[in-house]
Amino acid sequence: MSQVELANKVGLSQAQIQRLEAGDRSLKIETLEKIAAALCVDLSEVIFKSQPFPYRHIPIRGFVNAGAPMVVFDDITDYETVAFDTDRGDFFALKVQGESMNRVAPNNSIIIVDPKEIEPEKLHRQPVVAFQDGEVLFKMWDQNAKTFRPNSSIENEFDLIPAKYGMKILGKVLAFIVRL
Repeated sequence: MSQVELANKVGLSQAQIQRLEAGDRSLKIETLEKIAAALCVDLSEVIFKSQPFPYRHIPIRGFVNAGAPMVVFDDITDYETVAFDTDRGDFFALKVQGESMNRVAPNNSIIIVDPKEIEPEKLHRQPVVAFQDGEVLFKMWDQNAKTFRPNSSIENEFDLIPAKYGMKILGKVLAFIVRL
């Protein structure tokens, strides 16, 4: 973008833009915000000349039941996304329904899943999303007992789920997001 184009978008003259680039003029934060918007960059790039912390829009691929396993997985078709601080593009998100994992992620939250973290022996006592018997579940993985465990504040409400032949861990849960 030329100085003239930037000046027109920001509402300054070319001479003012030239002085800004040369460091001969100070500016107000409002002007910095206009410059960042005109350049389609984060304000931190204008101020610090560096890339902002990487955020990606992670696709929300469906629902996962934090209770009994459920069949619904790829149920969201409108390509809803959630912003998350990563430079990787392979993460996916799921909407949580239920209370069996409310100490990890509350009902109606969105969990972020890393699909590269799938080795059961490395995920002992970690929250995971798994596929078993045609259903998707969100639980704590217990490698020693080969079971999926709830992690709920509601005592004795939810059962352990034994791992069965063909069970596949789809990924480790890294974070949860609650929309207010």
